[in-house]
Amino acid sequence: MTTHNENNDQAQQLVLGFQSAPRPPLELRLRVLSAVDYAPGDNLRARIKSVATRTFCDEQTGCDYQFTWRTISTWLYRFKKEGITTLDNKTRSDKNAYRKIQLNELAEAINEVLPTLSLNKTGLIPKSVLFRQLISKDYFQRSQLSQTSFRLKRLLLVSHG
Repeated sequence: MTTHNENNDQAQQLVLGFQSAPRPPLELRLRVLSAVDYAPGDNLRARIKSVATRTFCDEQTGCDYQFTWRTISTWLYRFKKEGITTLDNKTRSDKNAYRKIQLNELAEAINEVLPTLSLNKTGLIPKSVLFRQLISKDYFQRSQLSQTSFRLKRLLLVSHG
């Protein structure tokens, strides 16, 4: 079992980005879902929010976990829809796949697509529209560029110009 000081050190490491939180084991996730059945509340949402305030301890590692109501809700939905296998830890399907594109390649494609787009009501071109256009005009495949990395790279382009 970890002490209070060790927990503080772990929390500081997580905030500072030195160590990532271990993924909760399947057994712990099942305990969380079971707790929803017995939690106080008039409806499912109230019971989920009640469970979200609790802390769950993994007996094997001694790690304490607290989950957001949204995480618990997602687990419950997936469990009801697909069964226990959806709760198990899986590796990403694109793990070790090459995704990166060169920044200058992206800049060139953005510069070609921008003139064809019109501004929205606030006078901006939404990043999601730009992303969709880059994909639809076959500048990139969806597997090469995710919306989140695209946003980060676009910010780099705008700031470094």
